[in-house]
Amino acid sequence: MPKRGRPHSIRETDLRAAYADLMHVLCECWANVGLELQQATKASDLRTALGAITGIDCPRLAVFLHDELLPAGGHEIARTRAEIRKLSRAVSISHQTKLEREELVHWADRAMQSAKSPYESETLRPITEKHNKGHDDASVTLAMQTAQLDALRSQLMRQEAFFAQDQFLKFVASNRRKLTPRSFAAAMAGLPFISWRQSSDRCADFWKAYPESFSYTMFGLVAKFCADGSQGPGLTTDALRKYTCRPETRDDLSCQHFREHWYFFEEAVRTAFANAPPCIAALPYRVFAEYQKRWKSQRPTDIIMKRAKQL
Repeated sequence: MPKRGRPHSIRETDLRAAYADLMHVLCECWANVGLELQQATKASDLRTALGAITGIDCPRLAVFLHDELLPAGGHEIARTRAEIRKLSRAVSISHQTKLEREELVHWADRAMQSAKSPYESETLRPITEKHNKGHDDASVTLAMQTAQLDALRSQLMRQEAFFAQDQFLKFVASNRRKLTPRSFAAAMAGLPFISWRQSSDRCADFWKAYPESFSYTMFGLVAKFCADGSQGPGLTTDALRKYTCRPETRDDLSCQHFREHWYFFEEAVRTAFANAPPCIAALPYRVFAEYQKRWKSQRPTDIIMKRAKQL
C-alpha cells in the first residue's frame, strides 16, 4: 500500500491560475461533461468524461486524462520529485563536463595535426587518448543519467496521474459539496500537489473573483425548465418561453440570448427527445449540448430560421 501523506504544496499564484483555467473549461463544456463527472466512480469514467472536451486547450487536464497509473501516496510522490531534482543537477553537471572534455579533445586533435616532429606526435598521443577516453566516459555517464531522469519523470507522471484521479473520485464520493463547475474546479486545481480538501478550502478565496460563465448561467436556466422531462418537448419549450418573455426578465442577458436564438433551443429540445429520450437527469445536459452545437455551427438555413423565430 502506498504510504499516506501530502505531496509538496502549490504556490498561491499557480493555484489561482489553475482554478481560473479549470473554471473556464468546465463552465463552457458543462453540458458535455457535467453529468458524467458527477457520476464517475472509476478513473476510466473520469478520463472518458474529460475526453469529450474539444475545441478548448487546457493543459491542466493532462494529469486527469493520463491512462498509465502507478499507485502512490504523497510521500512517494515527494520522494520521486526529490530524486528528479537531485538527478537533474547531476545531469547538468555531467553535460557541462562533457562539453569541457569535447573542447579538450578538439584542441588535442588540433595539436596532433599541427605536430612538427615525430617526437611531438609521440608526446601528444597519450594526452590525446586520455582526453578521448575522458570524453567517452563523460558521454556514457550523461547518457545513463539522462535515461534515469527520463524514467523518473515517466514514473512521476504515472504517480501524479494516479494521485490526481484517485483524489478526484474521493471528492465525488464525499458528497460534501454540490457538484458544480465551481466545486470541481476548486477540488481539481491543487491536484496533484495537495489533496482535494486542501485545494477546495484554499480556492474558496477565489470564488468571487471568478464568477460562473455566461454559458453555465444559460445551462442553469435550461436545467430549471427541463427538470421534469415527462412534460415532453412542447411543454418544456413553452415553460422557458413564458419565463424569458416576462417583463421582469426582459433585461436578463441569458433570457435575451434565448429570445434571439429561440429557434436553436426548440430544435435542441426536439432533437434531444427524438434521438433517444434521455433520463430526466440527463435531459438538460443533452438539450444544452445540442443547443451549443447548433448555435456555434449556423448554416444559412439556420440564420434565416433564427430571425423568423425570434421572440
